[in-house]
Amino acid sequence: MVLIDDSPDVRYLLNTFLTADGGFQVVGEAGDPRRGRSLVRHMRPDLAIVDLALGRHDGIALVRSLRAGRPELVIAVVSGFVDEQVRSAALAAGADVVAAKQQLTDDLIEVLADASRDRRRDAVPTT
Repeated sequence: MVLIDDSPDVRYLLNTFLTADGGFQVVGEAGDPRRGRSLVRHMRPDLAIVDLALGRHDGIALVRSLRAGRPELVIAVVSGFVDEQVRSAALAAGADVVAAKQQLTDDLIEVLADASRDRRRDAVPTT
């Protein structure tokens, strides 16, 4: 997975939580959309965790860009503030999962694993 969040502390916490408790592997971290897009393009992860508040950058635009470039990528928005408007905007942009950072629990790990499994299943070519 790739972690895209402008806070090094949050990236560290997500990395620690999701690798230790969830069995995920982080292949790269980025603090801004440009670096995040580059990592996704070059590292080809199955999952990208994206914050919506990326300093002066627009996280929704990043989600839209990642979805356009990698339709099979599981995109999880994990942001500090999530209300129905934020959730709707993120899902409309192409996010598979939307969660508040306060939801960093085993439930989030299960949702991410399910989304990854479902997206991979959808990406299998049919004959």
